[in-house]
Formats: sequence, C-alpha cells, structure tokens
Amino acid sequence: MAPLPLAKIGKEVIKTVSKPLAKRIKVECTRYDSTQRILVNLGQGANRITHRLEKWSDGEKVKYIPPLKKNEAIQDGADLLGEAIVFGVAIGAVVWEYDHSKDKAEAK
Repeated sequence: MAPLPLAKIGKEVIKTVSKPLAKRIKVECTRYDSTQRILVNLGQGANRITHRLEKWSDGEKVKYIPPLKKNEAIQDGADLLGEAIVFGVAIGAVVWEYDHSKDKAEAK
C-alpha cells in the first residue's frame, strides 16, 4: 500500500488527467453518427430538464419546450458527457479516500 501523501498526489493526478481525457472523449463522440444520436438525446434531455426547471422556478406552467437544433444538441450532450466523466472520477476519488480512511480506522 502506498503511503498516504503519495496516494493523495496520485488521486489529484488522476483527477487532473480526467479533464483532458473527457475533452478527448467529447471530440471523438461527436465524430460518429452512432454516438451523435446518443449525444443528441442527452442534449435534448438536458434542454428539456433545464427549461422545465426554469419555468417551474418562475411559477409558470410548462406548455412547450422548443427542441434544440441538431448541432446545439450534440454540443450540449458532449458537454454533459464530459462533465459526467470528470464528476465520476471525482466521486470515485472521494469513495476511494473514504474507503481508505475506513480501512485505516479499522486497523487501529
């Protein structure tokens, strides 16, 4: 097992590397038709949720939410995917650190 300072440095390196990795995945996913369909669905879904929350917070009823253009939906979906990757890595690091500290406490 690595000493704690090295483990924390490693965790921070992984979190830092996840950002360019997420950006690269976003770029690659926008290139292919099969992944573009997924990104369009993600983008349209995020658009619907955002508009509903904005309308509800203003006290209005939601009647119609205009869909995004395909390119906008792809970009929004890619952004959401990239943020989800970075968030997932951060959550993984927190879970690992919690588990590590729990194991350390049990060892005492």
